[in-house]
Amino acid sequence: MDEWDEIAFAQFHEPAKEFLDDIGNRINIEDFTRFWKTNKHLPTFPSKEEWNNETRLPIGKTVQKLWETVELLAAHNSQLLDRIRLSEDRIKILEENNHGRK
Repeated sequence: MDEWDEIAFAQFHEPAKEFLDDIGNRINIEDFTRFWKTNKHLPTFPSKEEWNNETRLPIGKTVQKLWETVELLAAHNSQLLDRIRLSEDRIKILEENNHGRK
């Protein structure tokens, strides 16, 4: 890897590596939802006030934040689907047990 490749790798791939290293701390759906409801914005982006009062994010950083948000929401969808399936299985068992009592 030449010097330019190393610089490009650090600039473009280091944020992704940091995100993936920290995803376990961000993936908790209850914490994510609580943050969103309390702060009225996703934790991967600045608040409206921060966005309006500070220098806007460069396009590359904005794309990175969008990617992080998509990854988190995909993980949350997977968690919710698992919960739905578990709930459906429990309902089915309860219905089967209830039919046996009649």
